[in-house]
Amino acid sequence: MTVAETFDQIVSKDLHEPLIRLCTQLAAEGAVDEHSYFNQIVIMLNPPRTEASVLEAVFELSRCAFINLEYSDAATEQINQILDRAISLSEIMSADSRQ
Repeated sequence: MTVAETFDQIVSKDLHEPLIRLCTQLAAEGAVDEHSYFNQIVIMLNPPRTEASVLEAVFELSRCAFINLEYSDAATEQINQILDRAISLSEIMSADSRQ
């Protein structure tokens, strides 16, 4: 993250674009339910309206391990990377709100 990046740019680069790539992967695999779930999160982040809306999307993203969907190894790797970015982004937003 550079100083010149806006909030929208950071969310786009760190969450929105990787989620779009994940949805493309899931569609190619024929994982219809999984694609639908993550596509809803893509929609939530387009555009990222407020920090609260992004945190809501991050919360929804974190539920992916508990909703009885199955993922390929390739999709699991992408999901883990996206979750790592989401955690980092939410920590930054939480730190900013405490100042």
